[in-house]
Amino acid sequence: MPVSKNKKKVQIDEQEALANQFIMEVDEDLKQESISKLWKKLSWVIACVCIAIIAVVSYVQYQKNQNKKLADRDSHLYQQAIKFQESADTTQALTKLNEIIKNNGKYKVIASMTKAQILSESDTQKAFDTYLSVFKDSKTPDIYKNMALTHAGYISVTDPKLFTKVKNDITSLSKTTNKFKYLALEILAWESITIKDYSSAKRYLNILQADIKAPSGMKTRSKIILESLNSDIAPVKNKAKTQTNTKTKTKPKSVKKTSK
Repeated sequence: MPVSKNKKKVQIDEQEALANQFIMEVDEDLKQESISKLWKKLSWVIACVCIAIIAVVSYVQYQKNQNKKLADRDSHLYQQAIKFQESADTTQALTKLNEIIKNNGKYKVIASMTKAQILSESDTQKAFDTYLSVFKDSKTPDIYKNMALTHAGYISVTDPKLFTKVKNDITSLSKTTNKFKYLALEILAWESITIKDYSSAKRYLNILQADIKAPSGMKTRSKIILESLNSDIAPVKNKAKTQTNTKTKTKPKSVKKTSK
């Protein structure tokens, strides 16, 4: 009797094992079928993604090659422009620089700055406009923006009409922690001297003198200008005071009429 029970139990276990194996096989088939259906649905999407990735990588590589070619070409043009500049052939130099600017590549900013430098020797207005365009270009790095602004300030400092276009920006620059603020202060001082606003000029120069971080050469220059301003202004004040005193002393006295 016990043997019969054990035999039945073994048979039941075998049946359960077979059933489990069958279920597993069915599940596996269902999984394979689901994956097959999913692949059929998504295969075109995956293919499109792969094509897009290949296209992007190819385009990036193409752009790199094109930029390198453009940079190489602009570099060669710039070298030619410098040679023409050194040989005093400004017309050819400007032609090469304009070509670089037109290409709108990495050398655009430095070509524009060099162009403005050449123009400043013969045409202040065009040089000023070129510097200003570099300053206002949103793609220009900050260091070149500040360089262009201060250059525009220096060449226009004796022309109030031109200087008005950059005065606000130069004043703003003079209040920053940027190293270009010292140039901005000096420019503002020179502009004040030009319009005979000596008190403002002295104020800007004194700010330079008081700043321990200001370049030593610039502090020396500002000190000389301050001494010159003080020596020029003092005699004028003394002269005016002397003239006033002289007039007071020599003023004729009124004669009273006496009745006989």
